[in-house]
Amino acid sequence: MKTIIGVMFAILLGLPLAKGQDAWVTVNVEMKDCGGELVLFEFNGLGLSEKYKFPQADTSGLFVVKIPKTGHRFYYLGEYAAKSRLIILGEEEQVTIKGTCQNVQGLQFVNSPVNLAYDRLRMEMNGLQQENNNLSRSYTTAPDSLKGQIKEKLRVLDDKKLALLQKMEEQAPILHSVAALNTYLSFVNHSGNYSDEVAYYADRYFQFADFSRPEFEQSPWVYETLKNYAATLSRVNLDQPVQKKYLDQVLSGIPMGSSAHLFALLGVINALQTQKQGNFVTYAKQFIDSYGNGYPEVAQAYEKAIAAVAAFTVGAEAPDFSQETPEGDQLRLSDLRGKVLLIDFWASWCGPCRRENPNVVRMYQKYKDLGFEILGVSLDSSRDRWLGAIAADGLSWYQVSDLKGWQNAVAKQYGVSAIPHTVLLDAEGRIIARNLRGASLERKLGELFGQ
Repeated sequence: MKTIIGVMFAILLGLPLAKGQDAWVTVNVEMKDCGGELVLFEFNGLGLSEKYKFPQADTSGLFVVKIPKTGHRFYYLGEYAAKSRLIILGEEEQVTIKGTCQNVQGLQFVNSPVNLAYDRLRMEMNGLQQENNNLSRSYTTAPDSLKGQIKEKLRVLDDKKLALLQKMEEQAPILHSVAALNTYLSFVNHSGNYSDEVAYYADRYFQFADFSRPEFEQSPWVYETLKNYAATLSRVNLDQPVQKKYLDQVLSGIPMGSSAHLFALLGVINALQTQKQGNFVTYAKQFIDSYGNGYPEVAQAYEKAIAAVAAFTVGAEAPDFSQETPEGDQLRLSDLRGKVLLIDFWASWCGPCRRENPNVVRMYQKYKDLGFEILGVSLDSSRDRWLGAIAADGLSWYQVSDLKGWQNAVAKQYGVSAIPHTVLLDAEGRIIARNLRGASLERKLGELFGQ
């Protein structure tokens, strides 16, 4: 699991105190090379917040703190949030941890079966994921004569994943929750009625996660997996309504008002904001409506972010701009009103852009006489390379650039942080979609032009 860096807001989630004087967990930490205090942090959906601070170590270097016995919960242990390590506490009456503050990821657990099992689980999940990636790549490129063998290997791998999931259910619910969020069975063996893997992934990724179970509460894995899920749906360029349908489907299965729902929603928002997806506004508003009163600073930040991107969301009029053509003339975006227009951010040095260009040329030839136009905005800094790529790739549509590379004024205006990047406009200059390319762009153009 990726380490969560930084603390945005110190918002503590309530932790119920256990009844009875003996209901405590003693945490003994033998840590070396610690320059400051030792802290147990909790994830709150926005970062890490301090939950328990250890008293100063004794003369032998031992840190000791007692926390309520609440059942297994996730904590982060370290001197500070940015350098801490995810652990499980709250059930075992006494836990001893050894290591150094300089290498918190290498902590050792002396008498904590659940943490030892958690470390083994992470290693097994990583191994299964690597094997799955290798087999999936092999299946894609293998000749038909070998696909059957690889499919069988993927089936065996799926059985291993299911066996691990069952094993975690028997060991501890909190371990099962982690496995459930990371068990994805191969498309080639479970495709069913799904036409492609994108639809299968979007609909079935969380099939083993019952978010109503208490072990999903307070889990940073919920945030991380929902963030990765939303980012994947963004990268495969699903149409905005389709993407929203799948995200709503997952979120609706998580009890509203629970910390699991809060974490999931924040993970989705983080991914969509990073990917500059139009659905960011939808889910940011959902957070404001559902949780804004409890998190006023976060709500205010999202309100500002919504205002900042409002001009770039689907349905809004695309901001006008002007840049220089290869002939030295100024061309304004508004000059091209009256046709469906694709703003294509690219560069001669961008390999994915150049590989995509033949597809764009083919679509341009297919739809240009029906009212389709393209405006290329190049992030080149060399005029000769820019013009050479236009000629070599046969780009016969409008082109502009200020030859400032990543400092291109239009790219900065439109929040472009990676290329290729596209913005599709209707004949009135309103945004239809962002970042469509390949099959998703062709599908959208087919819808617009009735093909």
